[in-house]
Amino acid sequence: MSTTAARINGLQVSVCGAHELPEYVERRITHVVSIWDGYEADNAERRNYVLAVFPNARTHFAFFNDLISNPTANYAPSMEAVRSIMEFTTALDSSARLLVHCKMGISRSTAIALATLCHHAGPGYEAECFVVLRRIRPSACPNPMITHFADVILGRDGALIASIKNCIEPAAVD
Repeated sequence: MSTTAARINGLQVSVCGAHELPEYVERRITHVVSIWDGYEADNAERRNYVLAVFPNARTHFAFFNDLISNPTANYAPSMEAVRSIMEFTTALDSSARLLVHCKMGISRSTAIALATLCHHAGPGYEAECFVVLRRIRPSACPNPMITHFADVILGRDGALIASIKNCIEPAAVD
């Protein structure tokens, strides 16, 4: 578990698993990216839980599974889903306190957090952003499909993907 945050150009970014959400209540979170499995898109309990924990935060919900290689599979991450999240996170200003979570806080959420850090740092800082991400979330192993989509969206010509090349995919995906 990690309760630290990274700050880049003023924006504060934290990452956690769903079970850790209550630990962030006192951190004055202003924005939440809430990622759940694709088959739970109609599960109002997931949305209601996050909204109850962070009633004053602006929240963006996304529903896709932690698939790493088949973008046409059921509930796979999509370019459109990642673009929607990136539009939400890239619009944040220096006063924002962003929390990104998924089931375990290992793969999907860390890919989005990395992309957000990279966007706010600017081109050329992808490797440094990955180091920062691992500092705040040592178990981070960003989902390669989501990272690829973010690389394309941010126009990083493979730099975002290269930053995670030494990351070993965990045995238990989130």
